[in-house]
Amino acid sequence: AQALPRCPSLTGLNLDNNSIGAEGVMYLAQALPRCPSLTVLDLSVNSIGDEGARHLAQALPRCPSLTELNLDNNSIGAEGVMYLAQALPRCPSL
Repeated sequence: AQALPRCPSLTGLNLDNNSIGAEGVMYLAQALPRCPSLTVLDLSVNSIGDEGARHLAQALPRCPSLTELNLDNNSIGAEGVMYLAQALPRCPSL
């Protein structure tokens, strides 16, 4: 996550099946807004859960170029879905 701000031209990031978990998504979410060109983010199969969804939901509105987000198979329950649902109206590109 620390290297992402040094990649301003990055348009796609595929981190599927990397066991990132909620803590990893917390760090990633802090870096994502500093990736202005990022359009595609794949975090599938990472067990981020509700806590990870909360961290991600806080960052998504600050990612204006993001058009695709894959969160498949992440053990996100109703609470995590609620966080994401509240953030999505502030993400016009998604």
